[in-house]
Amino acid sequence: MRGSRVQAVSGELAGERIDIVLWDDNPAQLVINAMAPAEVESIVLDEDSHTMDIAVAEENLAQAIGRGGQNVRLASELTGWSINIMTKHEAEARQTEEASRIMNEFIDALSVDEDVGPCWSRKASRPWKKSPTCRSRK
Repeated sequence: MRGSRVQAVSGELAGERIDIVLWDDNPAQLVINAMAPAEVESIVLDEDSHTMDIAVAEENLAQAIGRGGQNVRLASELTGWSINIMTKHEAEARQTEEASRIMNEFIDALSVDEDVGPCWSRKASRPWKKSPTCRSRK
């Protein structure tokens, strides 16, 4: 049984079903709250294009998208961001593709060979992560 306040609001809306979403000023957290009960694995925000790529487990994909895309559409309207839902595997493939594209851009822009390019692109995309194959000379 739902709470009496929720029932009162639903009654005022002629029995329309409603979702209650915990508000958060952080758009990523707001989307996580709006996508519940589907469990979000990861979110990648692109502030320039105002889009979010949201990865969910394969078994949560249908639940995250909702009937006719309703869940994604409502989360998008709540946040004002364009939302792309994908499986965790699709997100990993996209990230690998992006890393490869960045590496190739470094190789072309810096005119370095393919042994040095991965070191520079790795440092640019993840400067906090050390790589055993990319060591600085002392």
